[in-house]
Amino acid sequence: MCMSNEDFFVHTEPAPVILPAPDPVVVEKKPKTVSFSQYAMWLKCPQQWKLSYIDKLAPFESSINTVFGDAIHEALQEYLRVLYSIGSVGADALNTYEIFEKSFLAGVKEKLKMATPEQLTLPKEELEELDVVTEEMVKEFCQDGKNILDHVTSYTIRSKHFPSKKYEVVGIELPLEIPIRGGKIVYKGYLDIVLRDRITKKILILDFKTSSYGWNKYQKADRTKLDQLLLYKRFYNQLFKVPMMDIEVEFFVVKRKLYEDVAFPQQRIQRIAPPSGKMSMKEVEESFLDFIKNGFNEAGEYAKDAVFLKNPGNGRKNCKYCIFKTLKNAEGNLYCDGKEG
Repeated sequence: MCMSNEDFFVHTEPAPVILPAPDPVVVEKKPKTVSFSQYAMWLKCPQQWKLSYIDKLAPFESSINTVFGDAIHEALQEYLRVLYSIGSVGADALNTYEIFEKSFLAGVKEKLKMATPEQLTLPKEELEELDVVTEEMVKEFCQDGKNILDHVTSYTIRSKHFPSKKYEVVGIELPLEIPIRGGKIVYKGYLDIVLRDRITKKILILDFKTSSYGWNKYQKADRTKLDQLLLYKRFYNQLFKVPMMDIEVEFFVVKRKLYEDVAFPQQRIQRIAPPSGKMSMKEVEESFLDFIKNGFNEAGEYAKDAVFLKNPGNGRKNCKYCIFKTLKNAEGNLYCDGKEG
């Protein structure tokens, strides 16, 4: 059943003020917070989501790729903030690489483990299996960051993708907070950059992504990626009352690497717009509400007694990077056997 703009999330009037009894003291419970990463994990494998968020078994993990992506985000967002608030002269004077390098090296130091001298003597295949980084890797990623930023901030590319005469900036790292079930649950997220066409007044939401060599056809069709922008479109419509037809969403994918010795021309930037027609929007709305319905009870708490099925996917592709395929409990048993059901 297709949902109207009004009933995707329930709008509630402020609750009447009721003075609490002097004893006992009433402590207001904070609502559960959900994010797109939670929904994407549930969409991929409900059992992985249950083990991660309900059982809280997944250790916090970062990789050099996520640290790199965060640093590129920071540098690009600061560049665009200056570009749209001060102008191209101020933006061109900005040292985006310095911003990136400072953020990236701080992230490497804080979140990652450097390989020990003993580990560096291991064969390459064994070293790659360890959760460590090397000085060579850090230098390589720094050079990749410089290549990306030099390209994006060049006059030709900047003028093509971020023409200041065409757009005005609405927000950078714009927060989204969507109350669900009367505020018992809150969806939180951030929009990398929101632009408004000066003439048509249409909204363009861009989400920055970094990729080794760009997205292939399978990644372009991956719902655990595409649903993010469709939800952003729906949430922006709800928060700011902009008609759905006047909101465009795109991924702005920057490649770390370009293929060598190829005959075809390559672009370092991919602009990818997911299908966002009525059927696509209906599917993502119903899927997200299904996540809320099955993952949380009416009080807004985790549905701890619910059944969360395992979904290894074709060829167990969903298990490839799942921590629970190797994580064991106190008895030495794996938390997940990777079998469907």
